[in-house]
Amino acid sequence: MHVRRVTYYGIGWVGVTIPYAASLRTYLNHLPNVVHIRLLGIAGGPTAELMDVCLEKATSLDIDFSSHWTPISSGLPSGEHYTRRNLLTHLRYSTHTFRERLSTRIAWDFRDEYDIESRSLARLIRDMHTTVESLSLPMETAPLSCMQNLEWPRIRCFSLSGRYEFLSPDSQPHLPAVLRRMSSLRMLRVQARQHPAFLRAPVLGRSPRVLAEMMELRSLTLAYPDPEDAIFHLNTPLSLRDEPRRYLDPQDANYAAIYCPLLKASECLSILRKFATPSLESLELVYEADHVENDLLRHLSSYPRLVRVELHRYRAPNDQSEVPYITVTTILSSITSLQSLHLNLNFCEMPPVRCVDPGICRAWPILRDARAQEILAIMQCCPKLEYVALLDPRYQCCTWVEYRPQWYPGALIDFDEDLLRADSDWVPYG
Repeated sequence: MHVRRVTYYGIGWVGVTIPYAASLRTYLNHLPNVVHIRLLGIAGGPTAELMDVCLEKATSLDIDFSSHWTPISSGLPSGEHYTRRNLLTHLRYSTHTFRERLSTRIAWDFRDEYDIESRSLARLIRDMHTTVESLSLPMETAPLSCMQNLEWPRIRCFSLSGRYEFLSPDSQPHLPAVLRRMSSLRMLRVQARQHPAFLRAPVLGRSPRVLAEMMELRSLTLAYPDPEDAIFHLNTPLSLRDEPRRYLDPQDANYAAIYCPLLKASECLSILRKFATPSLESLELVYEADHVENDLLRHLSSYPRLVRVELHRYRAPNDQSEVPYITVTTILSSITSLQSLHLNLNFCEMPPVRCVDPGICRAWPILRDARAQEILAIMQCCPKLEYVALLDPRYQCCTWVEYRPQWYPGALIDFDEDLLRADSDWVPYG
């Protein structure tokens, strides 16, 4: 058989003992050409034996705890139990955005788990640093102190998500030192919630020493960045965002510590003014509106190749004014190169995720469609426009509803009923 990719589904409940390793080995014995294995829903984390099976058969491994209802996983087995050296070229170890909130609801000691997880990832990474091309890790357990002492000659894509979690008061971010070792990096994504001691943790820091090694970067996504970070002197497709998404806030005091202060519109503008290139094609901005918002939006028309814009606009605390969506859209319509526009304008009428008020839930789609048609009518002066998308809350996440101009030959509205364009993780129950 010519199957090259396998997804192996586990039982998503802690305490259920399943012989995963033997079962997976049996399947793989009949699939000799497999190079990619995805482990999904392995409650409690993969065992050392299961990891050995994966490392024996695959060069690409995806360990996913993000899409099932189990409590926080107990991570990978501790490093000293591995028996097989790996030569992975791709590794993605993904966890749920709210995993520590899930765990505290059952009194789980996740600091112990973080220590195990970090040591296990360090063991994996020491073996693969000369072969890996794509690496995605949770920030809270990524072994950056180990990684900064290794060379990464082939890595093209590096992604960190989750949150900064310093296990000792003297700990400092090691990310600038790690990036200095990644001379072939093309895509960098740091979607991490900040530590209280570093509300704007450094990526490269304010010294441009690493810039020479990163001139080939082609995509940059950062959550809550420092506007003065040296990385903004690089010219690359840019996303300045939040993590987790601010619209997921379930108005629960237990989640208050998760959300960090957003960049102001003025801070976003100061970052963009460092971009001297006309070649910017894709831009995402998440910001809190202030007195320079219109200047920020006008600045976007200075990028003649800009084809995709995504804006998440939030009002300042205690600001109850109407959203100036007509003004926002009118300014954006001057970007004549635009092909797609994604807007989350934080309308007062938009229901929260997991809305329980039937009246609000029924009223929103009508209002959403009406606003979308107003926005689309303004944006149709952009000759290359393919669609405008508005954020829409669904059962436990949000997705994008696309509205297409009248000249489009197919359906003019795509509601994304299957959540193929979901913008976030689901929100756990309170």
